[in-house]
Amino acid sequence: MRYRGVWLVLLALALTTLILVGLRHSANAYSEFWSSFVPNLWANVIGVSLGAMIGIPVGISVNHFFLTLAENRAHRQRCREARDLLQHVRQEVDSHLLTLQSLMQWFPATLDQASVPPGRTQGTQTTKASPEVIASLSLQEISGRRALSDRVLFEVGESLVCFEVSNYYARVGELNRLLNFRIQYGEQRPGTWDRAIQGLVQTVWIARQQVGLEIEHAIGRLGRQASQ
Repeated sequence: MRYRGVWLVLLALALTTLILVGLRHSANAYSEFWSSFVPNLWANVIGVSLGAMIGIPVGISVNHFFLTLAENRAHRQRCREARDLLQHVRQEVDSHLLTLQSLMQWFPATLDQASVPPGRTQGTQTTKASPEVIASLSLQEISGRRALSDRVLFEVGESLVCFEVSNYYARVGELNRLLNFRIQYGEQRPGTWDRAIQGLVQTVWIARQQVGLEIEHAIGRLGRQASQ
């Protein structure tokens, strides 16, 4: 019994010592927390500020880079579409060459005044082409009209070639209408229709050379932009 009491006293002293050590350690930790709170707070504020000052401009720059990359890719795609569109127009314009040459044969240039026989007026000759032949001399307009109805040429900055193509196909459309009128009303004053067709064929011939040159230049420019 006597030894049991000694052990109880020793156990009580040990527990008391542990409690005191724990309380002292907690007090030290509590004091250290408040002593380091303000420096830690300023460190966080400075870190967040520096992150915002550096991260936001970097983020904006990265976003701008990828946005520019996407816009350039879309622009190259539009350039390829515009180039393909003009290549079809060029093929159609080239196909007009033989038809215009045939028109010049069937509707030759007006006779010179010196060679006009007495009693006739200049340009009174008429074509001997049948309505079927005249109908076959109409110029195709499909690719040209499609190009003019598509805004892709304006989107890539090729307004000049649009003007030239529009000017050329306006003449082509007028010539086709005159040919249709010649078929329908050829028996009524055929010389009048033929003279109008003669003059317009010459106009279309000149306009074809101009639009062909501009199309070639535009295709070259678009090809370079599409490959950049």
